[in-house]
Amino acid sequence: MEEILEYIENHDILISKRTLQRDIESLRYNFGIDIIYNTFSKGYNINTDQRFPIDDFLRIAQLKIRSELLNDAIIDLKNNRQYLSFDASEGLKGLQYLEPLLGAIRDRRKVSFSYTRFDTIKAKKHTVKPYHLKEYLGRWYLLGMTFKGLTTFALDRLDNLDITTKVFARDKKIDPKKQFDDQIGISWGDEEPEIIKLYFTKSQLNYIKTLPWHSSQQIVEEDENGATVSYFLSINYEFVHQIVAHGINVKVLEPKNLAKEIAQIHKKAFSQY
Repeated sequence: MEEILEYIENHDILISKRTLQRDIESLRYNFGIDIIYNTFSKGYNINTDQRFPIDDFLRIAQLKIRSELLNDAIIDLKNNRQYLSFDASEGLKGLQYLEPLLGAIRDRRKVSFSYTRFDTIKAKKHTVKPYHLKEYLGRWYLLGMTFKGLTTFALDRLDNLDITTKVFARDKKIDPKKQFDDQIGISWGDEEPEIIKLYFTKSQLNYIKTLPWHSSQQIVEEDENGATVSYFLSINYEFVHQIVAHGINVKVLEPKNLAKEIAQIHKKAFSQY
């Protein structure tokens, strides 16, 4: 307890021992994270059997801290705007739909909305059984069941959302959370996870180490020129695109069919010049 108090005091947070104990109780009650005193080791341990994953909790906490920092900057935006540069993309568009869609998923209520695809200028109305919300590259996506099957919708291309009163039954065989954990991006498919080995050049290796592509990433072997990195995931459009985007800094070692696909993409790109 003293070590925890000392640590947070070093980060300019001054609280009492009693307040810290209440915070620990709050973590247990609100998030199911049990920080338990171990009489054998005479210290505090986090119970590994969690109802709420620690990584997800830390992600939310990180977003909270960032939002508070940004909020402080916005208060004095006139003086601070010269120090801030924002991406010109519209990644934040559609965020107002997150909360109502989350409620619809939880309550199993059908939703309807207008949706405009990138390859058309005309919006089309959809009625969807919402299953899951997924963030990828700063944008949010809804995975829902339509008459065509599971479909992904980008929230920034969605309008006129209506949460209906019609309740639906979820297909228990569909587990979006697990599938998204086994892949990169939002493309939904039937591919099973498999072992993939890539060789990254030395110039790219530190980026890969500090910003892993996937939670399964492991350094298999490293030499003076680079390293072999393994993954266990489903191969989809986003993963292929990620490899292609790194050009000569990455080579597919396994599986051979993926190596052949990447080679064909590079050949087609080269033929255009």
